[in-house]
Amino acid sequence: MKYLFKVIKYTVYSIILIGTLYLILSQGIKKYIVNLPTIYHSLFFIFLGIWLWGINIHVLEYSNIDCSSLLTPMEERPLLTNNTSYVNYKNIYKLALGYTVFFALSTIIYNCGNHFWEKSTTEWIAVVTLFISLYTLFMPHRVLYKKERIKFVKALKRIVTPTFKIETSFNDVVLADLITSFSKVIGDIYVALAELFIEIVIVPLIGKKYDNVNLDSDGKSIKDISIHYHHHILLDIFGSFMILLPYLFRLRQCMADFFTKATKEQRIKSFLNALKYGSSIPVYILSGYYSWIKSDIKNTTEKKILEPLYENAKIVFICWIIASFINSAYSYYWDVFNDWELCKRRTNSEENFPILLRPFLHFSKPWTYYTVMMVDLILRFTWFVDVFPVFQLKNPFLVDDTPTVPEDIIKMQIEKLLLSRLLLRILEILRRWLWIFFRLEREWVYTNLEYTRIEEEDRNHKFIDSASISNENHVDIINSILIPKTFTQ
Repeated sequence: MKYLFKVIKYTVYSIILIGTLYLILSQGIKKYIVNLPTIYHSLFFIFLGIWLWGINIHVLEYSNIDCSSLLTPMEERPLLTNNTSYVNYKNIYKLALGYTVFFALSTIIYNCGNHFWEKSTTEWIAVVTLFISLYTLFMPHRVLYKKERIKFVKALKRIVTPTFKIETSFNDVVLADLITSFSKVIGDIYVALAELFIEIVIVPLIGKKYDNVNLDSDGKSIKDISIHYHHHILLDIFGSFMILLPYLFRLRQCMADFFTKATKEQRIKSFLNALKYGSSIPVYILSGYYSWIKSDIKNTTEKKILEPLYENAKIVFICWIIASFINSAYSYYWDVFNDWELCKRRTNSEENFPILLRPFLHFSKPWTYYTVMMVDLILRFTWFVDVFPVFQLKNPFLVDDTPTVPEDIIKMQIEKLLLSRLLLRILEILRRWLWIFFRLEREWVYTNLEYTRIEEEDRNHKFIDSASISNENHVDIINSILIPKTFTQ
């Protein structure tokens, strides 16, 4: 009976996914992406993140890194047995597949609905999909891999709890860092919901209170001014705050470590890490203020008002560039020198390990470390796309996409901006995906008994195949499993 149920389930899954693929091929990938509401884009990134997290765990486990020992919270370690794992990549894959199929089914319904209803009506399908996804994440029922979902919910509660008295566990650090890479995705969801709220709640309420006949001293409609003011509050101010919120959670964790760490060196490191996340605050404050000014410029035609607005916009934009550069440079430095513990110096001539790396590497190929350092550097500065138009995404889907009608030109510009924005989102998610591999590798090297014991005895570059031994025999046979690696400069 179970086998029959699996056959039926995966047959249905296949039909839905094939139907989605048919829609993409028939519409064209560009049109398919552009026509989907923002909420669908954000859900796609979130579900992609689940897949990538499963790949992280799968690859690291295959590389003989015990992710369960690294990611299990201290309070749950006594509950685990030798036959249980805190993280299971197979269950993560299955959870991701369930959400992906649900997402695909929803997009099919949305595209079919566009043939019968107006777009303002079908957009509610995306909203319903969002709330169903959130419910399935937090629901208490024993379906959809409850254990995996509850682990995430518990960790999320610990992250958002405003306390400075508890030291942050490693798994909470990894999850909080992961969420920061989805901060703009979270901001996109908020903005989409806020725009919908303004449309269906704020505008009708203001319409009842004012009408276009009511004018202020400058002859402007009080109704339009009030709606514009609500746009400022809900989109520019709260929108920037929602993007900043994951960084504030991570900042709180660093300050909690500052107050609870045992040694002065650890406390200083936690404080410097807090400064890194604190450097994100001016970036998003300036970004929100810049959006405020641009909105005022779009709604103003008087030259006396436009000139100072343009001047303010230039100043704010320059300040934003400086703040973004400081934040990105500091974050990259922290990735390499602290999160990955690379770029170690050779303290004497007898040390022999790859330049710019460290004495102990779990991955046997040094080029992987050099590659991720370069890729991380490039992806840390993808915000240059917003600064220099030459970097903005060109249309890769058509040979000649230059329209002549003004309305088509505006539409093309909006589409390119949307595709560029989506590309930046996915690049940041991929950067964090790569970061996790080497963050957990570093934690494994510096906390595993094999590496700790060796570091005290010999600092030459070594690679350890930890699959060949069991945890109980690490100390006894440690010398027999060393495989020295020399590196030719």
